[in-house]
Amino acid sequence: MKTFTKEDGAKIRATGIKMKKKPNPVYLIKQNEPFEVVTNEGLLRGHDGGYVAHDPISGHVWPISADYVSQHYEDF
Repeated sequence: MKTFTKEDGAKIRATGIKMKKKPNPVYLIKQNEPFEVVTNEGLLRGHDGGYVAHDPISGHVWPISADYVSQHYEDF
């Protein structure tokens, strides 16, 4: 089985197909206490001040830290 690491990035860019990821709307609810979310991967824990995210297209829910939200998400 082939294992990929960040060192493979240049090779992937050189030989891969360039694609643009389509944005999906994601809904977030801020939590004011520690929480848990049942996901396809199992039970995941979130921290006070984090968010529960929901993708209405896939139906998935997952915890996201406040720092990650501020760096990777923006309002519509």
